[in-house]
Amino acid sequence: MPFKNDISASLLLQFFKDGSSGTGNDYVYDDNGNLVADLNKEIKNLSGANGIVYNHLDKPQQIKIVGKGTINITYDADGSKFRRIFTAETGGATKITTYINEYVYEETNTTPIAAQFISFEEGRIRPVTLRNEDNGLDAISLAGNITLSNGKKDRFQ
Repeated sequence: MPFKNDISASLLLQFFKDGSSGTGNDYVYDDNGNLVADLNKEIKNLSGANGIVYNHLDKPQQIKIVGKGTINITYDADGSKFRRIFTAETGGATKITTYINEYVYEETNTTPIAAQFISFEEGRIRPVTLRNEDNGLDAISLAGNITLSNGKKDRFQ
C-alpha cells in the first residue's frame, strides 16, 4: 500500500505505540459498549483497570492518561459539556476550560480566566493581541480583522 508523500511504513509506525505489545487487546469496553481503556494512548489507571469513568448519561466523566495526568469533565443539566479540568500528573499547571454556549474560556492556576474563542456555524473568532515585530531586516504588524466594542481585535479562523 503506497503512503502519502512517500513516507515509509516504518517511519509511520515509530509514532504509534502498541500498548499491549501485540499480545493482547489494546482496547477494553464496559457492558454498555463504552471504551474504558486504550493501551495505545496509555488511557488506564495505574493498576491497569478502567482509565475512563462514565457518568449516568454514558458521557466520559474522568479520563486517566498514565504519565500525563487526569481530565475531569462536568456537564450541565442538558448534558452539554460545561467544564474540563486537566490536572498534570507531575504537578504542573491545572488547566480549566469552561464552555458556555458558544463561548470558550480558559484559565490555569498561574493565569487568569481569558476568552479563547467564540464558535459559530462558519468557524470561530479568536482574540488577537496586537503585535509588532522588527528584527532589523523585516517588520510585521499583526492585528485582527474585527474591532470589538472594548477596543480589542479579533479574527476569523
